[in-house]
Amino acid sequence: MIRLDDTTGDILLARLKQLGANALTNITSRLYYIDFKFEPDIKVSYVYNINAKDQYFLQRISPYPLPEGLFSNHEEIINFIERDIKKFQNASHSSNFKRFLEINNTLSLVEHNIEHLFLNYNVPKESIDLFHDQLTNLNVSVQKAQNKSTHILLSEP
Repeated sequence: MIRLDDTTGDILLARLKQLGANALTNITSRLYYIDFKFEPDIKVSYVYNINAKDQYFLQRISPYPLPEGLFSNHEEIINFIERDIKKFQNASHSSNFKRFLEINNTLSLVEHNIEHLFLNYNVPKESIDLFHDQLTNLNVSVQKAQNKSTHILLSEP
């Protein structure tokens, strides 16, 4: 098993610091917390761990939680975070950014509430069908908005 040694970990953390991370916490040799702050009130945070198969699992935890998936090495993690931070920096200038964050936080709450409902209650079929239809309609609305919107292309690092 390949382990992220102290030298590799230090290089990784130094690279993230160069990207503007203001808090880097090596919780264990296989678990990292990274925090970026820009604009007065915008924080983007990530946590990633290296699993038993030496795969890197990354999750954005702030401004809203979103699992980003598995990566093969720390360089892929750095490249992803760099692109993601650039997107947030760009989006933060939008007059709709705070509303966007509210929508995503509401979606996270809905996800949590649906899980709680289904794991703790015997939910009638008509409620399940209603949720399904509403979520399908929401997804169609997202696709329509995407088709009407201008795609933002950020330059690669």
